[in-house]
Amino acid sequence: MPTELSSPSSIAAVSSPDPAPPRRKPSLDALTGLRFFAAMGVVLYHFAGPVLKSRSTILSNTAGDGFVAVDLFYLLSGFILAYSYLTREGSLVGTRRNFYVARLARIYPAYFLAFLLATPADVVASLHVNRLPVAIAKLTVSAISVLTLQQAWTPWTAWNWNYPAWSVSVEAFFYLVFPFIAVRLARLRPASALRTAGLLWVLAIIPPVVFWAITGVTAPPQTGNYLQRTIEFTPLMRLPEFMIGILLGRAFTLGQLDRLNGAWVGTSAAIAITAIFAFCPWIPHPILANGLLAPLFVLLIAGLAQGRGALARFLSLPFMVMLGEASYGIYILQVPIALIIRRPPPYQSLRLLCVYCVLLVICSVLSWHFFETPLRKRIRLWLSSPAH
Repeated sequence: MPTELSSPSSIAAVSSPDPAPPRRKPSLDALTGLRFFAAMGVVLYHFAGPVLKSRSTILSNTAGDGFVAVDLFYLLSGFILAYSYLTREGSLVGTRRNFYVARLARIYPAYFLAFLLATPADVVASLHVNRLPVAIAKLTVSAISVLTLQQAWTPWTAWNWNYPAWSVSVEAFFYLVFPFIAVRLARLRPASALRTAGLLWVLAIIPPVVFWAITGVTAPPQTGNYLQRTIEFTPLMRLPEFMIGILLGRAFTLGQLDRLNGAWVGTSAAIAITAIFAFCPWIPHPILANGLLAPLFVLLIAGLAQGRGALARFLSLPFMVMLGEASYGIYILQVPIALIIRRPPPYQSLRLLCVYCVLLVICSVLSWHFFETPLRKRIRLWLSSPAH
């Protein structure tokens, strides 16, 4: 899940080479810590099904809905980008070029590392089922679509190479359009912004509801179900969730959420979301995957952003912030790490699951500290426009 898989603190800290850069905004540490649990929810969805099914129905149901964390990532992405890259007047902070460079620097190092780590297994798998010329052709097309972050635009390429990376392809589209749509959304008055958010939510869930009503499909998308994969993976289908996040981030920046009791709202939303995961396994996958819980996620983000209450304080602890910073690596490296140790998901052993999760977290923290962060700084230095 994906991922925006970017940190409130790291985005707010982006240094702009433009003259008179704006003052750095406070880091929203509780939202950074929240990202760790969202990323682990996706990991458990992919890896823990068989392990938990025979042990606990509640835990199995909860892990089975872990894919919904991708919705949360999209809302968080819009929220944090609006908070960090829009002035109070509604204009873009810095230049579009520097915005794109900062986004590329944030997502591409770990994304490319995951691509490289997944390459041996993908090459072997393709050679196993195709003749050499066909395998080379398919691998070349697949690699190009993945390396250019285009795989989510077609249902037959969405799961190419490192399959959780489809959501990063969607994020790349969000980054592309953000400078254009965010400044327009920022012009809306509060009442219009609220109506627009409601309309966007309806637009997000109409396609999966219609799909479910016609086909009766309640399960996750299968390899040959291109219509369901189009609805769940195509960037345009997921854009409403991102735009709702932008509107929420704008409201937060302008102080329109200050009257909310953040501690009560955030905790209540977290309890409601957990209860739905645990006790409502009958909700059709297509509807749940495309924003059904967006209103609850909005309340969760709005509450935690204020930094009040026990839940927000826990998520703001230094070790939780560190894990949140590493959450993008947890998400994007989950399958490559499993392939390297030759233990692809799902897992049948609780011991193996625990060992794998610890290994994944350690690798992700190391990647964030020694690989992603240094490369991010270098990419910004190489590609950002010089000061005038």
